Amino acid sequence: MVDAAGLAIAGILGIVGAVCIMQALNPHLHWSLFVPKQIQSCEVQLLQTPPLFPSQAGATLEPTQLTQRQHVFLSLLTLQLLTAWLLGMSLTFLARICRACRMSAKPSYAPMDPEVQFSFTLVEHLSFHAFFAGMTCLGLMTDSFSVVTGSSWELYVLFVGAQTASNVLEALYWAVYLPADAGVPAFGWPVVSSVLPVLGEPLDTCKDYFFAGIALSTGTWQGYLFASIAVGILVFSNIYLSTKHKHALGRDLLAVRKVCFPSKTEGFLATQTSPTKLAIALSEDLPQAVLQSLFVLTCGGSPTQYAFIGLSITKIICCLSLRAIALRQDDRHGEASATNVELYQMMVFALSFVVGPQHSWMLIVKFWLASSLGEVGRLQEALAMYQEVLEVRRSVLGPRHPSTLTTQHDVAFSLDNVGRHQEALAMFQEVLEVRRQVLGPRHPSTLLTQDRVAFSLLGEVGRRQEALAMLQEVLEVQRQVLGPRHPDTLATQNHVAFSLYKLGRHQEALAMYQEVLEVQRQVLGPRHPDTLTTQNNVAFSLDKLGRHQEALAILHEVLEVRRSVLGPRHPSTLTTQHNVASSLGNVGRHQEDLAMSQEVLEARRQVLEPRHPSTLRTQHRVAFSLGEVGRRQEALAMLQEVLEVQRQVLGPRHPDTLATQHNVASSLGEEKPQVPNVIKEETGEEAPFNSPQQDNFVSDLTLAKRCHR
Repeated sequence: MVDAAGLAIAGILGIVGAVCIMQALNPHLHWSLFVPKQIQSCEVQLLQTPPLFPSQAGATLEPTQLTQRQHVFLSLLTLQLLTAWLLGMSLTFLARICRACRMSAKPSYAPMDPEVQFSFTLVEHLSFHAFFAGMTCLGLMTDSFSVVTGSSWELYVLFVGAQTASNVLEALYWAVYLPADAGVPAFGWPVVSSVLPVLGEPLDTCKDYFFAGIALSTGTWQGYLFASIAVGILVFSNIYLSTKHKHALGRDLLAVRKVCFPSKTEGFLATQTSPTKLAIALSEDLPQAVLQSLFVLTCGGSPTQYAFIGLSITKIICCLSLRAIALRQDDRHGEASATNVELYQMMVFALSFVVGPQHSWMLIVKFWLASSLGEVGRLQEALAMYQEVLEVRRSVLGPRHPSTLTTQHDVAFSLDNVGRHQEALAMFQEVLEVRRQVLGPRHPSTLLTQDRVAFSLLGEVGRRQEALAMLQEVLEVQRQVLGPRHPDTLATQNHVAFSLYKLGRHQEALAMYQEVLEVQRQVLGPRHPDTLTTQNNVAFSLDKLGRHQEALAILHEVLEVRRSVLGPRHPSTLTTQHNVASSLGNVGRHQEDLAMSQEVLEARRQVLEPRHPSTLRTQHRVAFSLGEVGRRQEALAMLQEVLEVQRQVLGPRHPDTLATQHNVASSLGEEKPQVPNVIKEETGEEAPFNSPQQDNFVSDLTLAKRCHR
């Protein structure tokens, strides 16, 4: 795979080099190439060597001379890269020969310690920066820096030549002395990668030192100030990186050594978006880009300066945007969403200087930001951002535009997440009615909203049968329109199983959950948030069927994975932790139940809010556990507090409110409140459970909000 990538890079560079040569040497060069039959003629005539190290980096030359210098040196740089790559690939064959000789002689080579492999000592750091400082001094002495033209091509040729020569020598060393525990790598790509834009850290350091040289060439106090700040940023960044990312920094700077000892889980995307790359982008590239932009505004700019700034910004954007993709590939969804939040906040800040608040670009990025805020559990911020986007889209696009309806759907979803269920249901129903008219009843977006309406009805006393019928209708159409293995279809099937669970049909619910879980593991992967939610729901059904130990084991497994995938304070992680506590109580481990429930309650009060339905459910769980360990007065006081808030937030007929009311009455020894017949008919229970219900937060499934935009 590395060989193929190297060949592709070499082919592209070769084509670019050929084009540069033709442009530079025309009409002195006559190049005729006939393929695939034969090459009939190839006539090459060398140009006269352009003046080297011209004063003021060539600012005094004629435009034709500048163009000629550009073409010649671009061709020379291309030739350097091709030569270095070919030498690297040649050393690959040498390494294989040396490996074969060593294997036949059977010497003992002990594996190397990773800390030794990539340790970048203080002397090496100083030598690394001394080289670039020396290049800058050479440029100043030869008058190779200018605000108008930037820096001379000769300096880049020297940098590329020195860096690739150093890489070739290192590759030669490892080709001969490669340890027995290391595989034989392809040296072509690592030899040239360190001098390529965005990909190579040495090139980034080089351009920052060259910027300091350009600033010093002005001979003004402003230029000296800019140069000092630029060097200060480099010093600070390297001290920070050497302290916090010492091992990883060595891997980034020592490309040849890195390919000799690759990480087992390290791919190209993960490498280019690693935490170290992100730290470099934020501690060095971002400040340098801002500083150089101020320099251009103050002292003027050159194509070189614009290229420097563009490279820094490109690297930052690529690192942040691709980082989320790499994290999701590694099933680290919580970190991926947090990375997206940072990226979109930066994009909103940058766009605020370019476009107005009602521009379509700004609305799209804010919509993405709201979605990512919801994914990391910042639900109130997500709701506020969605509402802001909805208000603008209604005024600009109109209330029936598909983008407006998508935003309104997500506002309703966010309302549901923060516990404002009645408002959410009303908005979902409004969106459903309009989407049926605008998009049609079988459009995927219409079906998604219909699913949410039905799911919201499950919380309404007396409407669970209606909800089940609606969900089954949606599921049937989705299977026809999207297919049985589509994520939306699987989400609706999970909701159907949940409605069966709420109606007391636990065996049917378990069978459907297990069916969905099997498909999700194949389609989404075993660590995807939707898969974990279904696995969580399988445990619910097992618990209801009396298989408490099996349920507890599954919940422990889900909790462990969610902590690693989403983080310990994500709402979905706290949901699973709540359910683990409930299962501990079911098997008689009440002290553990109480301790874990109190931990979840404290976290939910901070992450959600004290009056959120899930927080109140956990507070009910704590009260119940207090009663189980004999602290009945504390339990009663907490239950009465929960009941008062639930009546205000959820209403007196909500199932959670009725369950709390029942337990308060039981604790006081009073006559239990009359339970409406609808609950008896729907649940098969004479009354709500004395033990608070598990936290059936199935809406985790739609945290990704697969809205068809």
